[in-house]
Amino acid sequence: MLPWPFARPVILAAAGAPEPSGSAVVGALFGQPLADLCNQDGMLPQTIQDLLALLKEHSPSTEGIFRRAASESACHEIREALDSGVLVQLENQPVLLLAVFLKDLLRKIPSKLLSTQLY
Repeated sequence: MLPWPFARPVILAAAGAPEPSGSAVVGALFGQPLADLCNQDGMLPQTIQDLLALLKEHSPSTEGIFRRAASESACHEIREALDSGVLVQLENQPVLLLAVFLKDLLRKIPSKLLSTQLY
């Protein structure tokens, strides 16, 4: 089980129910439920931990980090590499690109990050 902030009720999908419109192909990181990403100890994968650490270090000095866009082609290329499990040197990536990855990762979680019970 996940620690309290990430706990959510289990919702079983009806057999044969159509997927929500706009759903993308599920990879190793993007599009996975948060519970599936975490290990038995409730820890996030090392890639996501590294991403969060780099954002914590560099984002306070970057104005508009979560509002500005990054190169779409670079985002797609590195997202594909991360999803396929290829080791990507996140330290060498622009901080805006890292912010885009985090936003995209959070947006593609199939269920909501915070349920109405936690609101």
